[in-house]
Amino acid sequence: MPEYLSPGVYVEEIENGPRPIQGVGTSTAGFAGRTERGPTRPRLVTSWADYTRWFGDTIDPAISLMPYGVRGFFENGGLRAFIARVVSLDAAAPARTARIDLATQDAAGNPIANNVLRISANGAGVWGNNIMLWIRTASRADLNAAPPRDWFRLTVLYYRGGVPVPFVDPTSSASFSNPLRREPQVLEDFDNLTFVEGRSNHVVSVVNGNSKLIEAVYWDTNANQPGVSQRPSNFGTGVGAGVAFLDLPTAAAGTSLRVQATGPGTWANTVTVAVVNGTNANTFRVEVTDGAVVERHDNIPDATPGMVTNIVNGASTRIRVSFLPVGAAAARPNNAAAAPLAGGASANLDAGPGPLAGGLPDADGAAISPADYAGNPAATPDQRTGLAGLELIDEVNMLIAPDEVNGTIPNNDQITTELVNQCERLRDRFAILSVPAASGNVQGIQPPRDSSYGAVYYPWIRIFEARLQDTLLVPPAGHVAGIYARSDIERGVHKAPANEVVQGMVYRDINGVRRPLEYDIGRGGQDILNPRGVNVIRDFRADGRSIRVWGARTMSSDPLWRYVNVRRLFLYIEESIDEGTQWVVFEPNYEPTWARVRQSVSNFLLTVWRNGALRGVTQDEAFFVRCDRTTMTEAEIDAGMLICEIGIAPVKPAEFVIFRIQQKTLEQTA
Repeated sequence: MPEYLSPGVYVEEIENGPRPIQGVGTSTAGFAGRTERGPTRPRLVTSWADYTRWFGDTIDPAISLMPYGVRGFFENGGLRAFIARVVSLDAAAPARTARIDLATQDAAGNPIANNVLRISANGAGVWGNNIMLWIRTASRADLNAAPPRDWFRLTVLYYRGGVPVPFVDPTSSASFSNPLRREPQVLEDFDNLTFVEGRSNHVVSVVNGNSKLIEAVYWDTNANQPGVSQRPSNFGTGVGAGVAFLDLPTAAAGTSLRVQATGPGTWANTVTVAVVNGTNANTFRVEVTDGAVVERHDNIPDATPGMVTNIVNGASTRIRVSFLPVGAAAARPNNAAAAPLAGGASANLDAGPGPLAGGLPDADGAAISPADYAGNPAATPDQRTGLAGLELIDEVNMLIAPDEVNGTIPNNDQITTELVNQCERLRDRFAILSVPAASGNVQGIQPPRDSSYGAVYYPWIRIFEARLQDTLLVPPAGHVAGIYARSDIERGVHKAPANEVVQGMVYRDINGVRRPLEYDIGRGGQDILNPRGVNVIRDFRADGRSIRVWGARTMSSDPLWRYVNVRRLFLYIEESIDEGTQWVVFEPNYEPTWARVRQSVSNFLLTVWRNGALRGVTQDEAFFVRCDRTTMTEAEIDAGMLICEIGIAPVKPAEFVIFRIQQKTLEQTA
């Protein structure tokens, strides 16, 4: 009770009437599987383009089918999906995260011992070795003023198929005409960064808030704890920063011919350069050897040795030459036996501490297993991956792991078990499954288990893969999840997600064998599969109705939970009431509270009924809500229990539409 101790006017706000219950979302999917790259902590994406920015493009279907499922989800109307990237969690050989420690320096440019700017790939796996980066002076740096004097620029490149060898800087205008120049799949350029904490352009906040490839942290390598924010030394550009070179003496004292690799990297340390007499008299030749590649830049006149820069730099794919010191007159380089360039260092991220067997960056760890898809529920919440990571996300309503039917994964059926187990345990999401490929024997097809928390679809569908310039068959679960979302948005969760066209697939026969569906199932085949709870995707092109999902049953043998929309409607109502009545906890357990609970739930169900989700001509026929002394005993009240009983009459789909037609005989009238 408020206290009134001194005279005055008191204005108070009081609650009046029931608290409204807001319906929860039903169209957010959770996908678990392998991707090209990206973070392992589940992340929300809102389109296929958003997915590719974080996780890359499609990959070899033998490795993972998930990218195709995610793309099918968005092509069929899905709007939101949480992606849980799966990596090896094997204790002996886990996936490792690529990283590099960049030295830092004080205001005078002196290196700071044990203090580094640690740049890591934002997820584990060998893909991180395909990242290259530079630290350079910022474009707005002013050497005569502070703070811009210490500003710097961080450039990050990612090559899907590995860093090209030799590497040619794709950001340099001088390299645009180089035939060895390769455009990276991702280029991120963070300019005008500072090491001063608290500023909007601080390197850690800018990189971690915007990069789709890397994460940054200052680290004390001696104490193994966060370090001090200082300016990182320039890295990855120029001789002495990863570019191999060789200085050749010339006929002029004090002048040398600098031979430099076309870009940074250890690849150039095996390149050798020799100077010999040319084929013609009074000329010389520069010979460049890199394994099987041999370049011969011949007949450079001794009298005009400066032509070496035009000839070599205009033709070589391995080296660039110049005379030192800068501005020195050109002089003929002395003949020299083949000698290797030296000093080349990779600017790409290191695979992690310690060499691996054979020196290969095998950072992907052991082969993927169903346990990796399940994740480790004992890990700290921010470190959980796979299905264990998705379990923590309350917004997920549909659960999909397309690789549950990937035959290249040993015991892949355990992934299916984990999917359904999570749905049954949490009771706030629904598993969408696929029948394995090559299941041509209809008689042998059964749902993987008896459960109302999942539905299974058959057969696989054919899509076009632009990267392969070919078609391939993929499981339908991801596409069907998009249809669920589309149906929920357009009609509501009470509408059965069936009699819907499957988008994002091939609709024409390529030949007599390669057709849009792995198997064409007619009415006879569906007569067997439908009662078992296997939903069929049917080909109705002959009727002009394209290819449609033609089933809406769960895997349950219980007639009460036969239909997908009934189970999902209950999930929606249960979750909405659960989240919308949290205010009741620790309220006085007596009649006024019971009345408010009844009114809150009744108002919510009234809206559900008016939206067409419940049967009944009147409200009383559609639902009832009881919360009074008839629903709880005195002992239960004493035990702190408030019990509310709710009954609803869900709408069920018109699965069998029957028109009975008979002949009508005309009768003579007087």
